Parts: sequence; structure tokens; C-alpha cells
Amino acid sequence: MAAVQPIPFGERNQGYTVEQLLTWHSKGLDSDLDDSSDSGSDSEVSSSPASSSDVSSKASSSSASFGDSSDQEDDSDADSVSDSVSDSDSSSCYLDQEDTSGQYSSDDGGRPAETLIFRRPRSLDAPKTLTRDVLDTLGDMARTDNVGFIAWLVPGTGICTMLGTELLACTTHFSCSEHFPTLSYAATFRPEGYAFTGGMCLTALFILTSVVLFFWYLQLRVKPHKQVDDGGRTTTVAGYVCLIGGAISAISLFGLAVMDMRTHHDAHVNFTIVFFISAWAMMIAVHSARGTILLEGDSGEAKPSLLTVLRRRAFWRSLRRWRRPDFFTSYTLGRLLLNTGLASTFLFGLFFLCANGVWPNPLGFTAGQEAFFEALAIVCQLLFMGTFSCELARLARLVEHRDYLELERSE
Repeated sequence: MAAVQPIPFGERNQGYTVEQLLTWHSKGLDSDLDDSSDSGSDSEVSSSPASSSDVSSKASSSSASFGDSSDQEDDSDADSVSDSVSDSDSSSCYLDQEDTSGQYSSDDGGRPAETLIFRRPRSLDAPKTLTRDVLDTLGDMARTDNVGFIAWLVPGTGICTMLGTELLACTTHFSCSEHFPTLSYAATFRPEGYAFTGGMCLTALFILTSVVLFFWYLQLRVKPHKQVDDGGRTTTVAGYVCLIGGAISAISLFGLAVMDMRTHHDAHVNFTIVFFISAWAMMIAVHSARGTILLEGDSGEAKPSLLTVLRRRAFWRSLRRWRRPDFFTSYTLGRLLLNTGLASTFLFGLFFLCANGVWPNPLGFTAGQEAFFEALAIVCQLLFMGTFSCELARLARLVEHRDYLELERSE
């Protein structure tokens, strides 16, 4: 068998000089570098001239040798260049990951391209993103903080019941632009009455559950009887007032939900009066107990006024942690809701007596104004009960701490 002889370099590349081949080879390497790296890092730019110079030196030194050796050198050079490109790509990706995980300024010009591309679809689907965030938050609350979640069922169920009842009334029986009905009067019709009865019965159940858990929380926070001081006695008394007032308000709310104003007018009015009185007594007791617990170590310092706290931007920023607010935020928010709700209740009672002919009405108060202040007072009450999540979310830790202390004593 005849031996295969390699074809000389000059015969294989007829019509092309060595300089032309080297120029074409260096351009090919530069184009490969541009296609494989989009970020255009400095390491890639610096590697391409170096690789081309290495190729030119090796090719010139091998021009007098056989063609196979030159091909092997060219292939090895291309492999080394591709390895350097892959290394530079991996390093640039690593740097991009570090940049995206860090903090950026508010200017989008300082953000990498990956971050800008990722943020554009979020801005186009803002309603979907907001809905997804709310559902994720509610799911996280249901999974990780079941006790604190109970407190927010009170305003959630109550406000939805109010909105549903008024919406049904405005679409079926009333022209709300001319005559806006009160919540009790709208519940005398059907199907508004069914929505009002079912929703308020659930709200009464959630109120009773939240009040009992809050009373348990206060009992765990109070020191033993031998170490009780004036603040502890105040907390104990406030706890029992809260428990009794909450139970009465839940029972009265259940009664006024079942007995509508048309069929049981006097009973409905009496249940409404008892509900407002007992609910505000319970909330005043809760606010007093919160103040005692919050300032139990700072008895010598004066409490800041409500207007001073409301002017602070930090207070409104703290409301973003509504799922589990801190003690000071719950105390201040409860204080605001308590003052607003008491004023609304007073105006609701005044407009009710004047608009229904019990008292003279020289100023011409209307039933629409009565309905507005009634709704505002009820919303303030429901939101105040929602702030119980601050204490209920910490109830599990207190129970575990108490059990741990009892276990230590038994050992």
C-alpha cells in the first residue's frame, strides 16, 4: 500500500498568499468573539488581538513545514480562543448576577440590561401583579400566622357585608344618587336582608373569637399575683371589661342581624344601641390596656400627642406591615380610629334623632348624612378590631413561653 504524502501548503492554497490567509483567519476569530459574547467585556476584547497575534506567529513559523502541522496548530489556536471566550462569558454572567443582586439607584440608567428587560413585563401587567401579590400575602398569612389572621376576618367580613348590602339596595330597590339608605333600612328588603344577616352573623362570631383570644393574651402578659403593680391591676380590669363588652357586642350584633327593622323595629333599635355602647366600651378598655403594656417601662415619659405622631412619615410607612404591625403602630392607629369612630357615632345618633322627627331639625339633617356617619362609625369599629392582629400574632410565643416555664418548675 502506497504511503500517503501530505500536500504542500503552497499547492493547497493556490491563488492566496500567506498574508491574505492570516488576515481572513483573524477576521473570523473577531467575528466569533462578537457573536459569542453580547456584553462586550474588556476581557474578550483584549483576548482577540492576543489570539490573532499568536496565530500569525505560529502560522508564519510553520510556512516551511507540512500542511498537517499548520492545520493542527490552527485548530489548537481556535480551541484556546473558544475556551477563553467561554471563560469570559462565565465570568461576565457571574458579574451580572452579582450586580443584579445588589442595590441599585432609582435611575434606570444604572441598571443592567437583564433587570430592565425583566421589569418591563411587570409594568405592563400591573393589575395582575397586584392581585397576585395580595393573594400570596393572604396565603402566607393563612399558612404561617393563623391566629393573627383571625383578627383581620372581622373587618374583612364586616366591610364586605356592608358593601354587598348597599350595592344590592342601590341596584334593586333604591336610587342611591337621590336617596342613600341606611344599612338597617336597606336590610329590610330582599335579597339585601339575606346578605346582611349572613355576613353580620359571621362578623359577630369573629368578634367573639378575637376578643376571647385578646383576653387570653392579656392574661399571659400580666405578672403573677405576688408581683402585680398598679399597671398590672389596670390591665387585669381592662381585660375583663374587654371580654364582657366584646361578648355583649357580639350577641347584640347577632340579634340586630336576625331581627330586621321592619318586622322587629323596637328590638332592632335596642340591639343597635347596645351594640354601639358595648363595642365602644370594649375598645376603650383595649386601648387602655395597650397603653399600660406599651408604656410599662416608661412611666415617667409623656405620651406624644396624636397629631404629632400622624405628622411623622415613619408612622404611615409602618402601615405597610399591616399583617403584623408593631405595638406602637397598633396603639396609634387604634387611637385614631377610636377618636374618629366616637365622633361619627355621636353625629350618627344626632342625625338619627333629627331626621326621624324625635328632635327638632332646624338645620335640615337628612337620612343620607345619617347613613354616612353610621357607615363611618361601623368601619372604624371593624378596623379597630382588625388591629388585634398585633397581639394575636404573638399569642403562640407567649403560650410556648408559659409552657416552658411550667416545665422548668416541674423539673
